[in-house]
Amino acid sequence: MLFYAVALILAVAGAGQGLNLWLAWAYVAIGVVHSLIQALGNVILVRFGVFMVGSAVLLALAVRAARVVFGAG
Repeated sequence: MLFYAVALILAVAGAGQGLNLWLAWAYVAIGVVHSLIQALGNVILVRFGVFMVGSAVLLALAVRAARVVFGAG
């Protein structure tokens, strides 16, 4: 849910290009990889690592959106 809110905020604010765009697509790709790991082998430690990378990307995107909204970026 956070991803959709952040993506919408960035799009409405006109900040949906550049690094924000790359981070958003990276998050989507990581989600696909996470799902494939779960469906094909479900190695928990690998899946958890991919999940944590995705969480870090989403956190970076959320921080960048907050900077846009609150005027620091």
